[in-house]
Amino acid sequence: MSHGASGTLNYRKNGFDVFGSIRYTIRQLEANQTGEQYYSDIHNNEDVSIEGRNYTLTTTLGSNYQWNERSSAGFRYQYINTPRQHYNCFNDETTTRRGVITHYITSKDYRQEKPERHYLNAYCNYGFNDETYLKLDVDFLNGRTITNQDYNLGEISLYSRNEAKNILYAGRLLFSTPLWGGTVKTGAEASYTTNDNHYDVVDDDVIASSIHST
Repeated sequence: MSHGASGTLNYRKNGFDVFGSIRYTIRQLEANQTGEQYYSDIHNNEDVSIEGRNYTLTTTLGSNYQWNERSSAGFRYQYINTPRQHYNCFNDETTTRRGVITHYITSKDYRQEKPERHYLNAYCNYGFNDETYLKLDVDFLNGRTITNQDYNLGEISLYSRNEAKNILYAGRLLFSTPLWGGTVKTGAEASYTTNDNHYDVVDDDVIASSIHST
């Protein structure tokens, strides 16, 4: 059973606004799948079971001010956090030939993720008159996700941890004015991003001899 709830609040006085919201969602997943294949006297059977659950909290806060019909400025900040999220997958494969088992393998995949994200947007629209205006938009995004995985394939196990970080800066400036019966627009926009991933193998088992931290 998945469910969620949210609430919003907005305060306005003259040209000034303050707003905020909070929302939570809980999602649950369960799935079972069975597959059978026959090739002459060979029979393949696969059973897959998937189970997952996550809890996400989203908060938003912002404000804007409009001092005349042509000019306004404001910002919005949003924070998304998933403190609890897990995903498990179990897989059993069996091959028989003339009723005799010739191959059997089982795998178990346990994963836990903790993503969070900060997002900030700010803008300013300034109108010098009805036809000449200046627009500025700025964005900032900072995200981080930690994933822990415990993977078991038969007698072999792999324990790993991945930390992913990403940052975005972006901005755009636009100036528009009439010129010689037409309109001229000039400005600039720029963005900068970084993505950093650290993958750590945290066991000394067989797979670790060929899969290394990076």
